Amino acid sequence: MKKILCILTGLLLLQAQANVLAAGLALTDGMGNTADFADYRTDGNGNLHLVWHDEDEDNGAGAIMYMLFNAAGDILIDRTQANIGGTGSANTWPSVNIDAAGLVYVVWHDTTDQEVYFMRLNPLLAPLDGTSSTAATINETGDALLGDVRLSAAGGANALHPRIRRDSNTNFHVVWESSNGGTVEYVK
Repeated sequence: MKKILCILTGLLLLQAQANVLAAGLALTDGMGNTADFADYRTDGNGNLHLVWHDEDEDNGAGAIMYMLFNAAGDILIDRTQANIGGTGSANTWPSVNIDAAGLVYVVWHDTTDQEVYFMRLNPLLAPLDGTSSTAATINETGDALLGDVRLSAAGGANALHPRIRRDSNTNFHVVWESSNGGTVEYVK
């Protein structure tokens, strides 16, 4: 009986190993808990658009990072700081969505003023050769001097955990939590 259990256990382990599709790809190179809050969407061509918060970026203040992979898993745009940055505070909780033209829409929480910000990226402005790009190159919201666009009310200092989704009419909807009275806020 013991021999049969050992054989069955061995077969199950072999079966489990055969079902692994691929090994994980490390996207961050920092030590410890430096990257979190990842979100992704795929576009009509099967390309994967990935955003996350990385504490090691933007001189240690934390930044919203972006990568683009083609449908085969090859890197088209390597680790790129997507938000303008330079605020000295962490930019966290990114959420991403894509329109039919392949433009990328990202919202996030900025701890400088505790508000929700928005940017639109155009990956086609980058070389798509696997190298990094810059926020000024792919960020269509504004130039580096203007910064990113605030969605939540200025001075409210209460917007947390934003999420962005697109409806069937290609309208984008953004929701976030408000620590001011424990409400959920919405903008279209």
